Amino acid sequence: MVSPLGKLIHSLPVPILLCDPEGIVLDFNQKALAILTTNPVGVYLDQLLDFSQSDLVGCKTFEDVATVMRGRNPEFNLISLPVNRPPVSYITASFSFLVEDECEYILVGINDVSERFSLLKAFEYQQNLLDNILSTSTDALVVFDSLGCVELFSPAAESMFG
Repeated sequence: MVSPLGKLIHSLPVPILLCDPEGIVLDFNQKALAILTTNPVGVYLDQLLDFSQSDLVGCKTFEDVATVMRGRNPEFNLISLPVNRPPVSYITASFSFLVEDECEYILVGINDVSERFSLLKAFEYQQNLLDNILSTSTDALVVFDSLGCVELFSPAAESMFG
């Protein structure tokens, strides 16, 4: 018989994992399966997600992240993490803690943000390339936007125009 919590998880329109306090996946819905592409039941979240690369300073494991998340305002419990299983490379994860029948559970909502991270890395690369060109060019370079406002000014232009 499926528990009310299990029915809830499977009815949610967002990808979600149900975990025990140690981070072992107990259940999941089809949206989560579409992201992870493999049945995660019985797997530790540390094996699925790379918590050592989370955007929470000092958090290296699921246990570290869960400890921080328990003390946070629920509105601020979203983190970005690399995924250890292709084809997804990055997700955001949100954590909710609940107790049912004296058992503690952690709901982990996940969202695939691989494309966003790829675009951000490509943008950072292009920005670094442009910065390097501007800073090393011996020619005076001035870039204007469509309104005629100065967007970029190279060091050589600064020394030429003051």
